[in-house]
Amino acid sequence: WIIDPLDGTTNFTRHFPHFCVSIALAHKGEVIIGVVYQPLRNELFNAQKGQGALLNGKRISTDDDQVVAKSVILINRGASREEKLLHGEIVKIMSDKARTIRIFGATALDLCNVACGKFDALIQNGCMFYDCAAGNLIASEAGALVTDFAGNPWKLGESKRSDILVSPPRLHAELLGTLNEAGK
Repeated sequence: WIIDPLDGTTNFTRHFPHFCVSIALAHKGEVIIGVVYQPLRNELFNAQKGQGALLNGKRISTDDDQVVAKSVILINRGASREEKLLHGEIVKIMSDKARTIRIFGATALDLCNVACGKFDALIQNGCMFYDCAAGNLIASEAGALVTDFAGNPWKLGESKRSDILVSPPRLHAELLGTLNEAGK
């Protein structure tokens, strides 16, 4: 079990209503069930490996008809000095390329918002595994690609922190190209 009882702790403590509970079940190093609950909006996202993703019992999917120039991209970061510096570079690059960016600070919920098409992509450097395990499965089951910045599939357990790029396939290739141009 991988449980984050309060993803978006800073948001919660400051009364910003963007936080959630995130629970994943992994078996033999693979996440097979993911559940993310946002209590204030009563949104329950869930997925089982190979079974698709749901929001309050209704199937969800990403929108694959987007390009970077028209996209709204979520960007988050880890806490180390190096992660903060890289985050600044990513924000600068994407601010110039995307329609707009948003920084909300609750990774699991941000992943679910990409999964249901509210936002077009999530770029996060330094993501803790417990923040993204459930959300990565939900996004993947909704049709998103979930990779590192080099385009390698995200895998649980390779490290405690990882860089993730999550978006529909068409947008994913363009975002990877943008990140690679910038040397990320």
